[in-house]
Amino acid sequence: MKSIIVITLIYLLCGANMTAQCWQQVEVGGFHTVAIMSDGTLWAWGWNQYGLLGDGTNTDKYSPVQISNANNWQQVAAGSDHTVAIKTDGTLWAWGRNNYGQLGDGTNTDHNTPIKIGVANNWQQVAARGNHTVAIKSDGTLWAWGWNNSGQLGDGSNLHRNAPKQIGTAMDWQQVAAGGAHTVAIKDNGTLWAWGNNGFGQLGNGTNTNKTFPIQIGTANDWQQVAAVAGQTFAIKKDSTLWAWGYNYNGQLGDGTNVAKNTPTQISNAGDWQQVAPGWGHTLAIKSDGSLWAWGNNYEGALGDGTNIDQKTPIPIGTPDKWQKVAAGWAHSIGIKSDNTFWACGDNDVGELGDGTTVSQNTLIEISCPISGTNNTTFSDNYLEIRPNPAQNILFISVPDFITPELTFEIRNILGTEIISRQSLSNDRSIDINTLAKGVYILTIRSKVGQLSKQFIKT
Repeated sequence: MKSIIVITLIYLLCGANMTAQCWQQVEVGGFHTVAIMSDGTLWAWGWNQYGLLGDGTNTDKYSPVQISNANNWQQVAAGSDHTVAIKTDGTLWAWGRNNYGQLGDGTNTDHNTPIKIGVANNWQQVAARGNHTVAIKSDGTLWAWGWNNSGQLGDGSNLHRNAPKQIGTAMDWQQVAAGGAHTVAIKDNGTLWAWGNNGFGQLGNGTNTNKTFPIQIGTANDWQQVAAVAGQTFAIKKDSTLWAWGYNYNGQLGDGTNVAKNTPTQISNAGDWQQVAPGWGHTLAIKSDGSLWAWGNNYEGALGDGTNIDQKTPIPIGTPDKWQKVAAGWAHSIGIKSDNTFWACGDNDVGELGDGTTVSQNTLIEISCPISGTNNTTFSDNYLEIRPNPAQNILFISVPDFITPELTFEIRNILGTEIISRQSLSNDRSIDINTLAKGVYILTIRSKVGQLSKQFIKT
């Protein structure tokens, strides 16, 4: 039996007993998000021009949609306009824009579903951020393809490549990261290497000169993790200190200034950094105690601190918690906690947060877990109703039995500000809105097995 609401299904949550089996890995492009669930399925949402979500369309998605029926996805990386991923069998797949050959299939043709790249089955790690792709095979060799205007492929030229090309002959590459037009990598011996565009000093070699082949950065041999985005590079050493260099207009390096740096600069005196994730103008990081920190541009609340004020040094976000993984886009942020719950904040113009709306959020909101084998777009609005809409005093809600029991609701205005905090839904499934001012609102209904959201008008 149904109840009655003007509410649209955002997506179904995993059952309460499946919470720990939800999100496992997440990566963020400029305006889209891709994630792997613990069952090996791949999901994507947000901007979908050029088919970079991989769902067979070029239509933006405001909530997670499953990409293919495969359940053996192992790692995913998001570029500006394309997406690449590795399956557990070591094969490499790509989709989205291909104007520079960044998909690696030997053509310059866009694809809106995953296509297999070559026949190799020993791909170990792949990275993308701008319009080029870099990857490491299990034999330690490094490969690159796509846009190469600044030498970011590292093959000694400025020629674009539409198929994977081996970079040098070294077989000791351990980790690689792609920036907008530069690349950084760590070798097995802990040394750091960089190449490509160096306009803001993002290579870290003390100059602003581009390099078309890998050069070692300094003499340190204790680098453990590296991350990059357009014009910026971040890295963590084995002693858990955090270092940054490159573009710094919005304070995204975190050193308390807006001055670009062309050599690695230590960020804070802390020695307990665990992971760093740079976005285009802001940065996120997790400490070893599980706490989340953010700094830089706070457009649309990308930092998640409840304001839109930029920060030049790391600030803690919320109370200490067990954050496990973070990722940052152009102006949105995504995080996974140790209980595998998924959280998002910041810009949401094209649905990149995944909450079913286009309302930006300046605090982290939980994004529910979908059910594998079901895409949100397959559920009809007939499942849910609200009446009347517009409404003056009372909303009457109807939801299917699989969404019950223990329903709660909350109401936010169109700007995302919470007007009525979460509370239990009455037995007669009605909500008193008499005290609300006239305007447009978003009603969210939650339960252990589902989450529903829809706009309504108060008259």
